Amino acid sequence: MRNVSAQTAALIERLNTPASLWEKITSKRDDAELIEQIADEGEPAAVVDVAPFVLSENPYVARAAAAAVDRLLSAVTPDDWAGLDSIFRERSPYTGRYRMEWHRLAPKDLDRLERFADQRNTLLGLASFHKSGYVREEAVHRLARSDGGAELPFLLIRLNDWVGKVRETARQAIIPRLSPRYGASFVENLPLVARLGLAARDDHGPFVEAVESLLKSDKCLNALLSGLESDDRSVRRICFRLAAEAENSDTRALLERALAEPDTVIRLWAARRVSEGIAGGAAEGLLELMKGDHFMPVRREALRTFVNRVPEKARAELRRALFDQHASVREEARFHLRKAGEADFASIYRTALADAAVGDLYSAVGGIGETGTASDDLLVLPYALRGSTKVRRAAIKSLAKLNGDGHLALFVDALKDETPTVSREARKALAGRATAVGGGRLWDVFSVSSQPHVRRNALHLLARLGKWDGIHYLIRATGDTDERIAEASRLGVVRWLSRFNRSFSAPTPEQVSRLESALREHGHLLDERVREWLWFSVKGFRGGASS
Repeated sequence: MRNVSAQTAALIERLNTPASLWEKITSKRDDAELIEQIADEGEPAAVVDVAPFVLSENPYVARAAAAAVDRLLSAVTPDDWAGLDSIFRERSPYTGRYRMEWHRLAPKDLDRLERFADQRNTLLGLASFHKSGYVREEAVHRLARSDGGAELPFLLIRLNDWVGKVRETARQAIIPRLSPRYGASFVENLPLVARLGLAARDDHGPFVEAVESLLKSDKCLNALLSGLESDDRSVRRICFRLAAEAENSDTRALLERALAEPDTVIRLWAARRVSEGIAGGAAEGLLELMKGDHFMPVRREALRTFVNRVPEKARAELRRALFDQHASVREEARFHLRKAGEADFASIYRTALADAAVGDLYSAVGGIGETGTASDDLLVLPYALRGSTKVRRAAIKSLAKLNGDGHLALFVDALKDETPTVSREARKALAGRATAVGGGRLWDVFSVSSQPHVRRNALHLLARLGKWDGIHYLIRATGDTDERIAEASRLGVVRWLSRFNRSFSAPTPEQVSRLESALREHGHLLDERVREWLWFSVKGFRGGASS
C-alpha cells in the first residue's frame, strides 16, 4: 500500500495538531471538515490516522471519521487489508490524543465502534488489527456475528494471528462459512487464502485445500468464473487456475480466454497448460494463438509444444521460428533443428539477407550475427548505416559479435546517434573495447554532444577505461552542468576508489599529472573524504606534492 501524498500528510498533521485557544474560542477549527477533506483525497493509507477519531467525544467528528473510513476502504484489495494489519500495529500511539485513545482501546470499548451500524464491519475489522490480543479476539467474536461476507478478509487475516487463542477463535468463526453461500466472498479474498498457504505459524494447508475444493465445485462455478473479471489481477490469476481444475469446466474455452488476457502471467500459465494437457485439434487451435503472442515465453512454449505434441508440423514451425523477432526463440528453433540434423543456419540467414523478400530483415540481421563468421560482417555492414532504427540496432549488435574490433569507428559514430536505442547498442558494443577507442576520443564525444543519452553512454565508457586512464575524466565530469551527469560521475569516482586494490598497476607520470590537475580544478566538487583518498592514492607516485 502506498504512503499518503504530501497534501494528505499535511491535512493529517493539521488534524493531529491540538487546536489553539483562538481556534477554540472562535470555532475556526472544524475537525469533521478536515476528516472529510482527507477522505476526498481517496488514499487508503490515511485510514490509519483517521480511524482513531471514531472514538472522539464530539459526535460530528466521530460520525465523519466513521464515514471517512468507509470511503477510504471502499476499494481496497485483499493485499491492502494485509498491509493495513501491519501498519496499524507498527504505528506509534504517541502521535496525538486520539491515537493514544485507540492504543488504549479495551474489548468492552468495541461497543463504541458498533454504534455506527453502516460501518460496523469495517470498524470492527480495523479493531481486529489492534496490538492487544484481547481486543483482536473480541473483534473476531463480534465479526463472527455478521454473515454478509464483509467480515471474511478480517477473519482470514486473524487465522494466522501470532496468538494461538485468536487463531482458534478465527478458525471457529470461519469454518462454518465454507459453504457455497460464501463462494463469491472467498473468490474476492483468494489472495488472503493463498497467503495462508505460505504462512508458517500454523499448518493452513487443509483449510486452503478446503476453500479451493469448495470453489471448484459445481455450486461455486459461477462465482469462480466471475472472478475472471476481477479488477485484482491476483484474484484473476488464481481463478483461472482453479477454473481449469473445476468440475465440468470447459477447459479449451477457458484457455482461449486466458490467452487473450493482457496479463502475461496468465497467458504464460495458459500456454503451459496447453503444452501439458490439451490434445488433438483443440491444441492446434490454441497453438495458433500462442504463435502470435507478443510475449516471447508464450511463443517459445508454442514452439516446444509443436516439437513434443505435434511432431508432424514441428519442422515447418521450427523453420518459421528461425526468423522470430526474439533471439531466444531463434535459438530454441536452432536447438531443435540441430537435433533433427540441420546445422548450416548461417546460410539460411545469408540467403534471407540477399533477398529482401525472404524472411524478416531484422531477424535475418540478428540471426547472421548469432550464427555467422567474421567474414559475414560485410553482409551486415550496410544495414548498420541505413534503414530503420530497429534494423540498425540489430546490425550493430551483430557486427560486435562477428568482428567487433574491425568496426570501432562505426561504433563511435553510432554512439553519437540521436536515437537512444542505437546509441545504447553502440555503448554495449564498445563496453569491452573502451581502451582500444581511447579516452581522448570518448571524451570528445562526451564534451561535444548535446544529447543527454549520448553523454551518459560516453561517460559509462570512460569509466570502463584502465585503472589510471579514466579516473581524471570522471573527476572532470563532476563539474558538468547536468546534475544527473555530475552525480553519476561522483558515483563513478567512489566506485573507482572501492575497487582500487583490485589492481596494483602503477600510473605513468603523465597519468599522475592528469589526475592531480583534475583534482585541483574539480576536487572541491567531491566529498572531502573522497578527495583526501584520491590525493592519498597518488601520494606514492608523485614527488611529494600536497593537496
